[in-house]
Amino acid sequence: MIRINLLGDKKDYSMQYFSHLLVVGGALCATIFLCIVAYTTADSGLEALQAEKSRLEKELVALKKETKEVSTLEEKRKTLQEKLTTIATLKAKKHGPIHILSGINESIPEKAWLLEMKEYDGAVTMTGIAIDNQTVAEFMGKLGSSEYIRSVDLNLTKQVEIEGVKLSEFSIRAELQDLLKIAAGKDESKDKIVKEY
Repeated sequence: MIRINLLGDKKDYSMQYFSHLLVVGGALCATIFLCIVAYTTADSGLEALQAEKSRLEKELVALKKETKEVSTLEEKRKTLQEKLTTIATLKAKKHGPIHILSGINESIPEKAWLLEMKEYDGAVTMTGIAIDNQTVAEFMGKLGSSEYIRSVDLNLTKQVEIEGVKLSEFSIRAELQDLLKIAAGKDESKDKIVKEY
């Protein structure tokens, strides 16, 4: 009897299953290997970064200490500079009034007399009597040329009669120069002035 196989020959798929299994297994092993390599690399990189962080933190602590020392030295320098400026100012003020009075004395014309002089707030107010207004103008001109006087303003001038003689009564306000500038020269800096004292 003849048999006819209508279903066809049974094919053997075991080789295909094996090759698929081999490919999937290989891919899985490669993935695991790559993950291990990536983890190891990341871990060693993390250790290096942690070591760098630790080193930088130590440097930061050292720099903060140096910065604090520099700040302390800067504060001490500023304090010393202020003290030197104060000393220079006191020395200039000690000798300044003598020179100012001497300058005013040299500026008074022969035909003028001072009756009163007041100093306040960096200015001197002088009241006096002169023979005429021309003498008052001469006095103001000499005061204006003094190195100790910044500016001169006439507050008052009026004619008065004393013992039958007509005279001019005047009041002048003179702004004084900065004594530190006078002591060391007008164009020099405050630091140089302090060093000289």
